[in-house]
Amino acid sequence: MTTTLFGGAPTTTSMPLTFSSAPATTATLATSLFGGTTSLASTTTSAPLFSTSVTTTTMTSTVGTVQPKVPNFRDLSTTLLRMRMDFEQQEKQFLDEVDDLNTFDVVLRKAQDKLIDVKKDVDELEQEKDRFCWEIDILGQQQEELEQIVKSFESQFNLPTQQDSTIIGGSQFFFTFFAIRSFLFANSDSATPADVQRKNILQLQININAQLKLLDDEVGNLCGQISDLKRIAGLSSSTIAEDDQEKAEELENRLTSVDQIRQILRSQLESLIWVDKHSDALLERVQRATSDILTLQ
Repeated sequence: MTTTLFGGAPTTTSMPLTFSSAPATTATLATSLFGGTTSLASTTTSAPLFSTSVTTTTMTSTVGTVQPKVPNFRDLSTTLLRMRMDFEQQEKQFLDEVDDLNTFDVVLRKAQDKLIDVKKDVDELEQEKDRFCWEIDILGQQQEELEQIVKSFESQFNLPTQQDSTIIGGSQFFFTFFAIRSFLFANSDSATPADVQRKNILQLQININAQLKLLDDEVGNLCGQISDLKRIAGLSSSTIAEDDQEKAEELENRLTSVDQIRQILRSQLESLIWVDKHSDALLERVQRATSDILTLQ
């Protein structure tokens, strides 16, 4: 009999002599153990009575060499280290993004403060505009009073009147000084103190008219600047609102990415727990199979 176990050297065993004349028989036995194959072949050679018969039995046992790979501690440690490095890298990236977000928040707050200052400046300009309009109204009232005085002088001296109306800032001015000025300049040698005073009043009226025109131009420019500031403030507010929305969406996407990383790490940890649990069960099965094989010997 020849036996091969676990890839070892064949073993040959001689069977005892028999004194029978039974016919020759051949038997083959095949079993499977742990993925391997065990075959038992028996051959009997018959001889005449009182002769020597030799029975040769051959048993071949083959154990499969393909077994599931058991992860060792080094592989698990390497995997955990790689996962830890990835997690630290993601954490660093997340902290960098948080720093960028904080920086943008600081810039946004500064821009908000600037907008508040611009709003205050616009309000002050509105108040200045109202004050200028009030001053113009006062000047218009003074102009009307001066017109009444000039008319009274003209009626007293029987001078011809000439009116020239001009609209400045919504106030109407009437100038009736051309005839008076011509009369005064023509008779400068025989001018009385009243004529000199009237001449001064006329010159003052001309200066006031020029100043009112300049003031009207400045008020118009100021109103245009206020309109531009309002438009710029509105555009800045809308731009900041759009930037806030974009940053909020970007932060939401990054938080979603972090959540996905967390879920992946959790699934990997669950997989490691499952591998550890089933590796113990597999090791127990291997030990039980080894003990069964040893009992067969």
